[in-house]
Formats: sequence, C-alpha cells, structure tokens
Amino acid sequence: RGRRTLAVRVPAHDGARALCAQLHMPLVSTSANRAGGRPCRSEQEVRRRFGDKVWCVGGRIGKARSPSRIIDWATGQVLR
Repeated sequence: RGRRTLAVRVPAHDGARALCAQLHMPLVSTSANRAGGRPCRSEQEVRRRFGDKVWCVGGRIGKARSPSRIIDWATGQVLR
C-alpha cells in the first residue's frame, strides 16, 4: 500500500515459466488467496475457492512452505 513501484515475481512453476517463454511476455496475476487468507496449495483448492472466476495453470507447485519473497529491487529490502 502506498508504494509507487511495481513488484515482479519470477515463478518457480515450470508451466508458468514455459507459458511466459512461449508468449515472450510476463503474466499478470495475484496470489491465489483472499486478502489475508492462506494461499491455495493445489489447482483443486483454487477451483474450490474461486470457481470459474480465475484462470488457473495446473501443475506441481514445488516444496516451498511459503509464497515467494517480494524484494524491493532498488534497495534490496525484503518486503514480504
């Protein structure tokens, strides 16, 4: 909130990375959770919570226990 910058997340998700490479452009998305809620951990959970309101790229999510970090590129400060 209140920032005048843009965050860019490079996904560890092979399917999302392949889609970006094929399209020659980034994807724009939000995290798969409601504000303040726990992130979804599977395609099925995304579909259960959001139905057909979102487009979901299926595939393995990896072993990370938490979402990727967001780092301020200019300062190196970890924001989340």
